Amino acid sequence: MSLSLNEIRDRARAFAREWDGETSERAEAQSFWNDFDRQARTAARYLRELVDIGMLQEQRMGKGKLFLHTACLQLLSNADHHLLSYAANNAVAMARLAGNRA
Repeated sequence: MSLSLNEIRDRARAFAREWDGETSERAEAQSFWNDFDRQARTAARYLRELVDIGMLQEQRMGKGKLFLHTACLQLLSNADHHLLSYAANNAVAMARLAGNRA
C-alpha cells in the first residue's frame, strides 16, 4: 500500500503535534523500550503456554527461538489438507488453553 503525498503530510503533521513540547528524547525512548519489553514478555508467556499444551513446538535458532505450529505446517505441505482431522485433534488442546486462562 503506497501513501499519497497528502497522507504523508497529514501523518507528518500529526507526528509533529504529538511530539510538540517534548524535551527529553532519551526519556521517551526509554518509555518505548519499557513498553516493548513488557509486550515481548507477555507474548513469550502465551507462546510458552501453547508449547505446554502441545500446540506449538519451540526450536532454538541462534540466540532466539522459533515457535512452530507443526500440525499446520504438515497440513500445508500435504496435498490432501486433512482439516477435519486437524480440528478434531486440536479441539482438546484449545479446551485446555481456555481452561488455563479461566
